[in-house]
Amino acid sequence: MTFTKNSLSNPKSLLNIVLLLGFSLLVSNASTAQSLLIKGQTTGLSDSTKVSIKNMDDNSPVLTAYTSENTFSFQVNPAEEADKYLLRISGMESNWYRFFFVEDTDITIDARDQKYLENVPITGGEMQGQQTDFMAWIAPKKHLHDSYKAEYSETKDPNLKQKYGSLYWELRTEDKVGFIKEHPDSKYAAYLIEELSMNLSNKEAQDLYDGLSPVVKNSKYGKRVARYLNLSQDMIPGAMAKNFELNNLKGELVEFDSFKGNYVYLDFWASWCGPCRKQHPGLLELYERYNQKGFEIVSISLDFDETKWRKAVEQDKLIWTNLVEPEGTQGDVSLMYKVQAIPTSYLIDPEGKIVASYFNGRHDLDERLATYFPEN
Repeated sequence: MTFTKNSLSNPKSLLNIVLLLGFSLLVSNASTAQSLLIKGQTTGLSDSTKVSIKNMDDNSPVLTAYTSENTFSFQVNPAEEADKYLLRISGMESNWYRFFFVEDTDITIDARDQKYLENVPITGGEMQGQQTDFMAWIAPKKHLHDSYKAEYSETKDPNLKQKYGSLYWELRTEDKVGFIKEHPDSKYAAYLIEELSMNLSNKEAQDLYDGLSPVVKNSKYGKRVARYLNLSQDMIPGAMAKNFELNNLKGELVEFDSFKGNYVYLDFWASWCGPCRKQHPGLLELYERYNQKGFEIVSISLDFDETKWRKAVEQDKLIWTNLVEPEGTQGDVSLMYKVQAIPTSYLIDPEGKIVASYFNGRHDLDERLATYFPEN
């Protein structure tokens, strides 16, 4: 802003300048008020360690920061009602991640002297406080959680890895169900029902939902659980896979039932999901080996950003059918197939029946395909 000598000597001009400056300050303060600070502390990590967060409830990109003198920070927009964010810190058990919630309050992440992200204290906001209540509620079993997780991370034996992974998730499910039943007035309890959707039958989820208070049922996550219960089905072996239509890379609608007659690996992923993309080389090998014998892969991206989806498909050489669910985990197809975290996948037989489900890995897929398509 430039002021002339005449403008400074003219009382009317001076009044306009004062008003303009006041307006500028208001705009500046309003702009500042529109963002929140997420600040974190670490120990034992080198400077320039990568930290990333992702708002799972909108189409904003992954945000990245790098540690400096054991600190990091982000600026994010406030949420009307508890947006869920995913947190990853490189060097902290890279196979694990952490969810936290952003409302209208600054967030503090204290990752000092912590091995697992799951145990990191995060404070700020009502929903985040309720998550902290949950962590305190399960604290008596923390030693079991950590021992199962350590065994899972350290063993090279795939059978033991599956054993300890199963024990860990069984314990986590038991803890979450117990918390939901004892805290019907907690909005975090509604979130936990949504999170558990992959592990619970629809009846079990409905019973937990019915026990929530009216206020919680009317909350953001309470409404999401109600919608999920309306759309989903039990995705167990023997159940028929639901038909749907989604757009492919050419913008054409593809009907899932058109793949009947083949074994189909239905895979939910996203360009920003590291564990998902690590599976692609192995899937490509299986596809090239068995496709001519009747094996198809249908990948459904949960990307909000179509450009990033297309780029990832090209980079990872995904030569099979690629579809996109534009509403992410809250899209109809994601809810039908109980997708609350990725990678999530299903193996479906030629009749359209579910044979197996896979969460965070393809586990016995290789062995199953070798059985279905034996070498001559």
